[in-house]
Amino acid sequence: MSRGPAEYFTGAVRRDPLVEAPAPARVNAVSVTFEHGAAPTTAMTHIAIHEAEGGKAVDWLEHVTDRDYDG
Repeated sequence: MSRGPAEYFTGAVRRDPLVEAPAPARVNAVSVTFEHGAAPTTAMTHIAIHEAEGGKAVDWLEHVTDRDYDG
């Protein structure tokens, strides 16, 4: 278990590794829980499955604004 870094996540985010395949495989799976993710009083968990190539697994985009979240 690790906490999601503030540069990518807002609020309390927990990351639990599920699959870390050894090379030459490139797949990883992580359970990601957002403690106030679905609504202010409801947590949300999703499973992220991705391939890592050349040491890179994720393309991070912009943060979700409070306006978008509350919309």
